Amino acid sequence: MFFRKIIIYLLFCCLAVPLFAASMFSPNGFVEEHFGADNFGSGMGFTGISSIFRKNFSIINPALLTTVNKANYSTQIDFGYTIFKDSNESYTNKVSSIPYAAMYVPVAKGTILGISFLEKYYFGLDTALGDTASLVGDYLVTDQKFGSLNQLGFYLAKRIDAFGLGININYIFGNRTEDLYVDYSDGDLIDTREIKQHLMDGVNFSAGFTFPYKAFSFGGFIQTKAKLHSVDTYKIEYYNNSNYDYESSTTSKYDIPMQMGFGAGMEVTDFLYAETDLRYTFWKNTNVEKMNDRNTNMVSLGISYTPKKDFFWKTPTRIGGYYRQLSCKNNGSYIDETAITAGFDIPIMLPTQGRLSVSLAYGARGSVDKNIYQDKFFRISFGFSSTDWWRNPKEFKKDKEIPKLDQKYKEYWN
Repeated sequence: MFFRKIIIYLLFCCLAVPLFAASMFSPNGFVEEHFGADNFGSGMGFTGISSIFRKNFSIINPALLTTVNKANYSTQIDFGYTIFKDSNESYTNKVSSIPYAAMYVPVAKGTILGISFLEKYYFGLDTALGDTASLVGDYLVTDQKFGSLNQLGFYLAKRIDAFGLGININYIFGNRTEDLYVDYSDGDLIDTREIKQHLMDGVNFSAGFTFPYKAFSFGGFIQTKAKLHSVDTYKIEYYNNSNYDYESSTTSKYDIPMQMGFGAGMEVTDFLYAETDLRYTFWKNTNVEKMNDRNTNMVSLGISYTPKKDFFWKTPTRIGGYYRQLSCKNNGSYIDETAITAGFDIPIMLPTQGRLSVSLAYGARGSVDKNIYQDKFFRISFGFSSTDWWRNPKEFKKDKEIPKLDQKYKEYWN
């Protein structure tokens, strides 16, 4: 009962946390991306495309659902901070996010249905901080940029002998907003607020596969390009004089690029597993402003340690890292990102109700020399995954007491 209260409390925190993130490169596009890795894969360098040697809760590859044999639920919550740095100064901004939530249910032997939420792309930049707001002449300019693109996925996976196949349809929705506020120090001038908002939604599809070969595992996926319908609103507000307010609305199309990935894993020993993944995203020639200069790669590598009972170190642990290209430029140079990761299971074992785990990531995005400024970030993630928590509760597994027959029915015993 105590463990269940802990789990419920963590889930409540997931629902209550504000969704925001920050990068100095946010004006260039959706530079922040969640990759669909579960908390286990996050600690392994955000791998997980071919992790079929464990019960896998990732939503990177829809074929991984074939590793699920009971009703399962999985979610994660991220906390951390980003340090913005240029040649003169730096400041820190806190960040938080819920990367994903997913639920899978077996409907027949080897057939799994699933539903998931993924905060796929997101950004947020607030220049209202005292050391970044710019005072020009007799007015103060405050600029906020924020938004996200979310993915609601519906999955179907099927195991055929050793092969796993999966497909899913994704409903993508979200917004991008820029809010510019001008505050005049002269009381005779009218403060103004300019808002540009894009509300977007659309559909795309994914398909994936997995298969083992001796001590190796292989997997891959492809996600189609999406044309999002966008309702674009432009608004100007004049404080204390609404007679001059202006608003217009138009529609447009917004591209989400095709993405594909391949992973290969190996059971090095019966307690060590290593995996490397490659993702390729076709940003080039899309209509995503400032993010269509090049197609991009992401290479990740990780290793996990799952101890035997008689080992001294009994906590499951993983480490990893990745290198990721961005499709946008700053100061005429492309922006790249590198990070190292680690993870471990919290030593509160819940063999019949799930697992709590922690992952850590530390990395840098961009370079002061090439891109004028740089993000350094630290993230700590708390993940929870159930193992058939609600479908087979403990109270229904206990031995049942056979009731005694009333004496008045004694004549019928024989």
